[in-house]
Amino acid sequence: MIFTGMGPHVCWRQALRAKFAYSPFFWFRWKKGSYVDKVESALTSRYGAKTVAVDSGRSALLLALQTLSLKKGDEVILQAFTCAVVVNAVRAAGAAVVYVDVDKRYSIDVSALESAISDRTRAIVVQHTFGIPADIPGIKDCVKKHDIAIIEDCAHTYSSTLEGTLLGTLGDLAVLSFGSDKAISCGRGGALVINNSMYQKDIFTRLSELPYLPTGIVSLHLFTILMFWCFKPMYSFGGRYILGALRKLQVLHKFIEQSEKSGELATYAPAKMNNIIAYMLLPELKRADRLAWHRKKIGRIYKDAFEDDLISGAVFCRYPLLVADSVTAITQIKFRGVLLGDWYSTPIGPKDIDAQQMMYVAGSCPQAEFFASHIVNLPTHKKITERKAQRIVSLIKPYIHED
Repeated sequence: MIFTGMGPHVCWRQALRAKFAYSPFFWFRWKKGSYVDKVESALTSRYGAKTVAVDSGRSALLLALQTLSLKKGDEVILQAFTCAVVVNAVRAAGAAVVYVDVDKRYSIDVSALESAISDRTRAIVVQHTFGIPADIPGIKDCVKKHDIAIIEDCAHTYSSTLEGTLLGTLGDLAVLSFGSDKAISCGRGGALVINNSMYQKDIFTRLSELPYLPTGIVSLHLFTILMFWCFKPMYSFGGRYILGALRKLQVLHKFIEQSEKSGELATYAPAKMNNIIAYMLLPELKRADRLAWHRKKIGRIYKDAFEDDLISGAVFCRYPLLVADSVTAITQIKFRGVLLGDWYSTPIGPKDIDAQQMMYVAGSCPQAEFFASHIVNLPTHKKITERKAQRIVSLIKPYIHED
């Protein structure tokens, strides 16, 4: 079975560290300790700007937006073809969401952006979808006459570049995520890159006031890593039923909580990064360049097979592909032992959200809606070999959407 979109791709190293985390060595170090400092130091070195670690990308985005001191009536521009947790952060910060359509990069369409900017616009969240660089130069050109903060959403990327410059260094602030299925993942965690120093003092003040995640939530996260490592490899041989039973018993970590699907923040957001999460994350950061090389290699196989003209510099967290009928393609290929992803099968995902709470008007972003109806995501993670990638290509080709 080849997986994507099914939770953490857990390696034996992560499972071993999760198991070791329960040892007496960590009994009094789950919240505070030196590993958070090491993570922040590594990220600050990589991005060339002060970076603070938090419990999730959601918390990082909320922290960034709160720093802008948004007031009622202020607006933040987002693209459609995004996740509900992004929308929730904007609303929690006190601003109204303004959606714009996407271009062929699956990111903000600059031609649609200019008409969306008003004298109430305070920020633009620029999402580098799937790890494909958004048109940052075009966006900057649009806002140069306005006092608008640019927040890069790098949840899908850790190594992509635009004209040789690392994504996450081009805006005023940048949000990183280390959650499930992200470019670098330990199942949970996030960070905020502070490229514009004018925000630094306020961010540190707000960060100091944040709580840590409760121990019970962290323990649930570590237990989930161990369970996926044990039962995901035997998914077709009973593992699916065991994981399903554990979900029903609510003893596995939920990647998106029910409250978030209803337009609210996660139960414990925002929060600081716990020491034990940093302990899980640090070795993944050290292997980041090696993993990026692997994702590039797999991405090239897909790109060559489908003759795509996707922008250079992309390191694909997942490889996007348009098919005639995404539901049929995903369902039929699942029978062949391959689980494809569906980021995003609705303009604001996931598909079981309370759409009314997202304030999205159907028909307002037709390109995003078209993509949502036809998108599938191909895996690029470390368990996808060249042989597996070629097999995925052969399975998906009959379903390709013809222009």
